Amino acid sequence: MLVGEVPSLDLDAVVIDHRDAAREAVERLIAAGHRRIGFVWGPPVPEPPATRRELLAAASRNLWTDGERLRGYLDALDDARIPFDPQLVMVGRKVEERVTEEVARMLALPDRITALFCTETEAVTGALRALRAAGLSYPRDVALIGFDDSAWAAVMDPPLTMIEQPVHDLGAKAAEVLLDIVRGAEPGRQTHTLRSRLIERSSVAPPPA
Repeated sequence: MLVGEVPSLDLDAVVIDHRDAAREAVERLIAAGHRRIGFVWGPPVPEPPATRRELLAAASRNLWTDGERLRGYLDALDDARIPFDPQLVMVGRKVEERVTEEVARMLALPDRITALFCTETEAVTGALRALRAAGLSYPRDVALIGFDDSAWAAVMDPPLTMIEQPVHDLGAKAAEVLLDIVRGAEPGRQTHTLRSRLIERSSVAPPPA
């Protein structure tokens, strides 16, 4: 039994709907008026895939959660009829330094990003470093939403809008499923999906005029 999902393993899983959570976050940015939205981070390939198909194929060879969050980002763009731009998806090594480099690259584009969706804690901190190095701030210059809410996000200045995973509920459900198996229930390939929550704070504003 897993807290998370590994498609190749025939096990029960307890997860959140990562795709829906990402879609909701990007929809929030779009609702604020953003169309140039960077995705941090994407597949660990050396160069940005030229097409959506290539991008999703690369994502499918990586962590399931990363691929689902990328699909949610693309869903939101599709729903808003915003063309996919491969230049706005970070690729490469998943480390904070790489995030900083990639966000700096997106900020240097002729039609630069005005918003960022960061799917891990290191993605958020790397993005913040890039903004600071460029002399920019959030949400005045670039709106920002992160994944995995924590106490530090609430005390940032301004506080960060984040996706909150129901960590306690995930653990409780996993324990419940495991106890059922110990008591004799047949383990199987059942996925238990819990809801995440978008915690609205102060890191999203309309794009600069």
